[in-house]
Amino acid sequence: MTNETMAMRTVIHLGASLVLLASAGTAVAADRWSATVGAGALVAPKYEGSGEMEILPLPILDLRWTPGYAGFHSVFLTTEQGLGIQFLDYRGFSLSASVNYDRGRDQDDDSNLRGLGNIDPGADLRLTAAYRIGGLRASLSAEQNFGGTDGVEVEAGLGYTQRFGDRFFLTGSVGATWADSDHMGGYFGVTRRQSLASGLPQYDADAGFKSVRVALTGRYAVTERWGVRGTVGLKRLLGDAADSPIVEEKLQPFALLGVTYTF
Repeated sequence: MTNETMAMRTVIHLGASLVLLASAGTAVAADRWSATVGAGALVAPKYEGSGEMEILPLPILDLRWTPGYAGFHSVFLTTEQGLGIQFLDYRGFSLSASVNYDRGRDQDDDSNLRGLGNIDPGADLRLTAAYRIGGLRASLSAEQNFGGTDGVEVEAGLGYTQRFGDRFFLTGSVGATWADSDHMGGYFGVTRRQSLASGLPQYDADAGFKSVRVALTGRYAVTERWGVRGTVGLKRLLGDAADSPIVEEKLQPFALLGVTYTF
């Protein structure tokens, strides 16, 4: 059994256990809707490993319908997670599945990518298990890509949110990402044909830990409905990803600033 198969099965088995636990004791909550929309700007590397930054417009979306039934807690549509279902929220445990758009990578995005060909856009199917106690949240997610590299990523994260008064929330988070050989080879490898076309040396990127990250996010409620949020963070590429000839910078900073309205 491959490492990526074992990782996927671990998350799936954990999810099945949590569903059974919730079915035994989750109370039915009131049916309710929530909606937050907004717009912002994202500052990030032009591609993963690039030494150049770019500014991109970013819609902010968080729509949720929460019937609260056992085994079917809520349906959501968010910028970060895409369209998904949260199966449970039981004594701090949660389990969700979602699908999101993956834009792939265009070789015309940067001169360093010329000759490597494009990575087609596709869809990412994600299963996430999390546990929250107070302001502390730990999560484990497995993501399968379809249509692009067809690779798998597994991410572990830990975050803590501190409230300051009634209006300001500050969240610090850390995380680590492991990727299989399909993902690593697609984004960081250079085949013989790509080497001849691009001038980059041939390079094999195997499965392993791809990156670690740290981020700080602030949210401030200007009024009952209007708010602002901002994030600053830093990602460090690791292993075969960091050593790839495609990579110009191992340290990858990013930032987001946006305005939101809650209905």
